[in-house]
Amino acid sequence: EEPPVPPPPPRPEFPVQQTLLTIQRLTNGIRQQNMLRLQSSAETFESIIYAVLEKPYVQQFLDQDAQDEKLYNHSLRVTIIALYIGMICRYDMLNLEYLAMAGIMHDCGMGGVLKEDDRQHPLNGFIKMRNNAHIPMVVALTCLQHHERYDGKGFPFGLKKDQIIEFAKIIAIADQYDHSIIGGCTPQEALFKLLEGRRKLFDPTIINLLN
Repeated sequence: EEPPVPPPPPRPEFPVQQTLLTIQRLTNGIRQQNMLRLQSSAETFESIIYAVLEKPYVQQFLDQDAQDEKLYNHSLRVTIIALYIGMICRYDMLNLEYLAMAGIMHDCGMGGVLKEDDRQHPLNGFIKMRNNAHIPMVVALTCLQHHERYDGKGFPFGLKKDQIIEFAKIIAIADQYDHSIIGGCTPQEALFKLLEGRRKLFDPTIINLLN
């Protein structure tokens, strides 16, 4: 008699609760470093990100696009910072959810590992998102455009000013801010870099909201 075939291991559920705990830790870290004024916003961030992560198509997409810890934490910090900017811009809840989704997924074209010199990842991520009919176009476009720059010297297409959608402008600012922190800048130095880049790299209207 042949031995019974063992059942396949259970498919792990997307770790929503783990992500929320990580968000709490990252938000506390940002607050303690005085990186941004997050005191009254942390619970709102958590509820918005939870609403996004509860969507089955988001869980499925992220399950298929597993990120290492460095990229995972970077994506969540970018999401928190982008939501902070979105709240200053007085976005409604639907747009805040779209912005959070874009923040979580913006580097999905990197293949799960944070790479500083990967100029193909915006286009790769856009293609990956467009293969999922549930992901809103505005989220896919944000992924595609988050390395475009206000003066037209970004990539992949050299778009400038109003050719870049506002979500992508916000994610670009949040992304640059976090990369500066990862690179060893103090919060004040990271903010100063953003201020230096207004009208050249970043939309001055959005940058001025942070000053």
